[in-house]
Amino acid sequence: MKKVIKEETNRQREYIRKAVCALLNSGGGILLIESHEDFDFSKDGIRQDLEDEFRKLIYKSTVQEYCDFSQKETKQKYLIIFVKTWGTPKNGPRLCTLDTGLYIRNLSSKKMADAMQVMDVIEKKSERRRICYSTLESYQRSVIKSLLKRDYLCLGEILDFTESCYVEFKDFSTDNLQRRIKEVIKPYTSAFGNCNGGCLIIGVDDKRIVKGCGRDSKKSNLETCIKEDLKSLIFVHLNNCESKNEFYTLTIKDVRDEKNHSGYVIFLQVEPFCCLGFVKDPQSWILDTELDNCLVKHLHPKQLTASKWVKIMFEQGLEPSLELQFERLAIEGRPPLAKPVYVKKGVGTLLELQHSLFNNIEDTLTIKPDKLYEDLKAENPDLEDLLNTILPNTGAVIVSRSWAVDVEQKSNPNVVCDILLLSPNDYPTLYCVFNAEVTKEDFNYSRITAFALKQKLVNIGCYTGKLCVIPKMLHLNAKPGKSSFSWPEITYPRRYKLHDLGTVKELLQSQ
Repeated sequence: MKKVIKEETNRQREYIRKAVCALLNSGGGILLIESHEDFDFSKDGIRQDLEDEFRKLIYKSTVQEYCDFSQKETKQKYLIIFVKTWGTPKNGPRLCTLDTGLYIRNLSSKKMADAMQVMDVIEKKSERRRICYSTLESYQRSVIKSLLKRDYLCLGEILDFTESCYVEFKDFSTDNLQRRIKEVIKPYTSAFGNCNGGCLIIGVDDKRIVKGCGRDSKKSNLETCIKEDLKSLIFVHLNNCESKNEFYTLTIKDVRDEKNHSGYVIFLQVEPFCCLGFVKDPQSWILDTELDNCLVKHLHPKQLTASKWVKIMFEQGLEPSLELQFERLAIEGRPPLAKPVYVKKGVGTLLELQHSLFNNIEDTLTIKPDKLYEDLKAENPDLEDLLNTILPNTGAVIVSRSWAVDVEQKSNPNVVCDILLLSPNDYPTLYCVFNAEVTKEDFNYSRITAFALKQKLVNIGCYTGKLCVIPKMLHLNAKPGKSSFSWPEITYPRRYKLHDLGTVKELLQSQ
């Protein structure tokens, strides 16, 4: 029974880890986690194993900067995780990534590169920096070349070079050789190839003594095992890559004890890759779900391929022919899926562009577009009285005949207009004004549109603060908030409110 509970806990932890990573990389969102009947978040907090997972996800920042937690009770208790979009930390990676799947050489050992180290590898390979071998590496390359000319090596002989950035010894003189080979071949090939190349030597211990390996194996079987394993390396080519079919040389030398066969020494010489060599796809996920599941208990995290991951991490600039006409707006900490923003040169800063669209919002309520607002009031005589009950004295109102159409969702013929209200000390709110009796379709329209709008403000508008858009329904012939449909009330943390007029202005830059 304990084993079953442990497996279930591990599965839940794995799912939460992937889902939170996907939300961080996809504009943020909410995750509902079923909890046991005795769970009380105010007393118990979250499990230690989950805290550890969240800390691994967040790169050099605190968990509370990106995640908030609360509890909801209906027929079932839920832990609610509010996830803010990932904002690129200063000099940090553009994606939340648990591990990259790419190895590099670190003195005489291999290590899994973190996201920033991968970016450094990309930069060096993109610049096609000339490889300069150290004196030790040059010497080792020369000695290995002479060893490969010999007919065989002698059991117990001591090689006259040591491990380094360029050389790695592995003993493997015991059983399970093929399993041990599979454990090291791809990681060390990746590590050498992503750096300056190197040679993995199997059958020699770390004291440089030739031990031999695979005494009862056929040389052809060892060759097949290694070559088949190397076929599954994942290569991501950069713009200036010169694709090579052969990136390694495999040589297997006999080892003899006097006249007896005592196994082999395997030499795997790896050339520097022109590209990036991954052992596996990075552990980094994005959201793969329909918008009609915006409040979901079961997200479908989609793991990024190495190619897609590199494309997002290593973003290309404008074509050289366009660089003279456009300049890039500086947006601090852009979300992962946000594209760079370019404007014609001389147009102005982001703040100046905002002022040109919304004037200088101060202590009055600004409604845009004002002409559309006047047209809507003329077409619907009851609209002004209805809106007067909800509109504050300060902030900004952005009116649309259909925000759904504006954010590439399906229109609704029952919609008179949609009004996005941004007011100090309140949550951003989308009021959907309906003409006839509100239906279930209208209910879905309001929440899907609110979620899609929020995602656009993040992934297109590049807003990186904690953000929600609360959907509310209005009826021209009914009191505000009255509807035959309702959705589960999720109370967002206070930090999701627009604290003051400055925060309102900051969000308006994302419009």
